[in-house]
Amino acid sequence: MILLRSNYEEHIVPIGGLLLTAGIDVQLDRFAIVIRAWGRNGNSWLVSWFEIFGEVTNQEAPVWQELVDRVVNAKIPTESGKFLRVASVGIDSGDQTDLVYKWVKAVNEFNPNVRAVKGVRDLRYSEDEIYQEPSTLDINTDRGARKTLAETMGVTVYNMGSHRAHEQILAGILRNKN
Repeated sequence: MILLRSNYEEHIVPIGGLLLTAGIDVQLDRFAIVIRAWGRNGNSWLVSWFEIFGEVTNQEAPVWQELVDRVVNAKIPTESGKFLRVASVGIDSGDQTDLVYKWVKAVNEFNPNVRAVKGVRDLRYSEDEIYQEPSTLDINTDRGARKTLAETMGVTVYNMGSHRAHEQILAGILRNKN
């Protein structure tokens, strides 16, 4: 992997960007959003980084609809003059858990590519992958198990091992310095 910084305009998908993803970090007073374009051979570009400020702790606050408008339903221009939509959205469900689950469930009614994600500390020092398929609770065989809040609300949570991702990015940077 070659890590080079090329010049391109912010909020516009550069030539070579084929797919967009968005990550949303939930804070008490804002959402922090990163939109990345992905291309061939592991290439990626930071297209947008921005924050939406508002009353995040209130599900009825306009900030939640603004998140839909500016991320989920956004049409982002490309250098070629066409537009791309965000193909997959991950929103951190570590804070404001029940509000995030409600929002994901509501948005999934019209876009199934919005997912609740959670960083998992157990993955920090393990050899597990950055991403793991979510496990499901089988009430027939796991009779003593209790449903999680996500399972009760009908939301799937995707666990992410961010420590492993950071290690891989750092290794790529160090390889390219030599």
